[in-house]
Amino acid sequence: MPVFSADPARIDVALVHRWLSEESYWAKGRPRATQDVAMAGSRNYGVYDEATGAQLAYARVVTDGALFAWLCDVFGLFGHPVGSGDESASGEEHSDSSMCVKSALRHGSVDDRSVGRGSA
Repeated sequence: MPVFSADPARIDVALVHRWLSEESYWAKGRPRATQDVAMAGSRNYGVYDEATGAQLAYARVVTDGALFAWLCDVFGLFGHPVGSGDESASGEEHSDSSMCVKSALRHGSVDDRSVGRGSA
């Protein structure tokens, strides 16, 4: 079963860089040093396989901690549905990246009303 973590020490930085620089369309070719700086200046979240500890999804939030948050670099492995019974209205299970986003927003980085809007 997938589990969410806000512990930055759990993030597999090399894996996240590979996902983003090789598999995403928005960060393809991003240098590792750039990714490291971006992660150091952000709040980082992950979803992990509870049994193996393997990282399944990643998201980072750039925030001032009070009014503004920008959710970015969301990435999850395909084919790993969240098996917690958390189903959408259509009956489909949410992906690990969806679980990561929802959990990061619930984690309380900022007032949820300001996420993605740029101001409160």
